[in-house]
Amino acid sequence: MQFSTRRLFTVLNLRGVKTSARINDVLAAGMTIVVIVFFGFVIRFLLGLHEYGAGFFSRPFYDPATFNLNSIFHGTSIAVLTYIGFDAISTFSEEVENPRRNILLATRTGVRGDGSLVFPGSIRAQLVWGSKPFPAEQVESAFPLVAKQAGGFFLFQLLNFTILIANIGSGMGAQLAAARLLYGMGRNDALPKGFFGKIEAKRQIPANNCDLDRRDCAAGFVFSLL
Repeated sequence: MQFSTRRLFTVLNLRGVKTSARINDVLAAGMTIVVIVFFGFVIRFLLGLHEYGAGFFSRPFYDPATFNLNSIFHGTSIAVLTYIGFDAISTFSEEVENPRRNILLATRTGVRGDGSLVFPGSIRAQLVWGSKPFPAEQVESAFPLVAKQAGGFFLFQLLNFTILIANIGSGMGAQLAAARLLYGMGRNDALPKGFFGKIEAKRQIPANNCDLDRRDCAAGFVFSLL
């Protein structure tokens, strides 16, 4: 599955930046619809509760029984260090028209878009799940578990499928961003120019770097199994 997925990323990215952008537009539109469906199920779930209890709607922001400032700082530091959205956007500065304006606009739009979906989604998930811990063996499926509680097996499977699709979109963008970064280093002689600084003439894609990324990821996956 890992090898097939990386090959799919490479094949799609080799068709050009515009093709990758159109694919991601379609994926983003579909995932936005899923988020709206999730919100609808959550609202139905909350309206079906017979009682809410004191502080029910404020608990996602502050729960005196579980609040820990150190945990917030730890989680924030991990999020800051692992979020590559800004880097991925700025790497494509040579692919856009008027990059001085549009790269900043894309960064702001990305932050606002993430905030407008993630923030209310997290609040609603907290209202549905409460403060109980997730099963240790299923903690990586935390959000689908929340969806299952709000909307049953259908919403659980829908969220799982959506996460898979989201990984395809983010994986394509990450591969292309890495390929462009390697191209820039090759063009500036930080890496061998004959390989890393080469652009495929027809589609203007650093094809060597895309394929190298695929091979490196495949090798890393094999080593992780050893």
